[in-house]
Amino acid sequence: DLPAAIRKRRYDLVFSNSVIEHVGGHERRMRLAEAVHELAEQHWVQTPYRYFPIEPHFVAPGMQFMPSTTQALIARMPEDPSVN
Repeated sequence: DLPAAIRKRRYDLVFSNSVIEHVGGHERRMRLAEAVHELAEQHWVQTPYRYFPIEPHFVAPGMQFMPSTTQALIARMPEDPSVN
């Protein structure tokens, strides 16, 4: 939920860069979309394209297509291979 000070105002433009994918669940995404519509007539809500070949959070080719266990292993790997 947005703070009341933000919700009561109106804006020329609402810009959201890769936020909606992180709010969690369909209901919360719908609430975010409704808030965007309430705050401004003009809006830009950007979400990553799932089928883009590079996963945007880890900059890893094809990571989004790997099993979740493999994704977790890669996410835990240190950037510097000499780190144990």
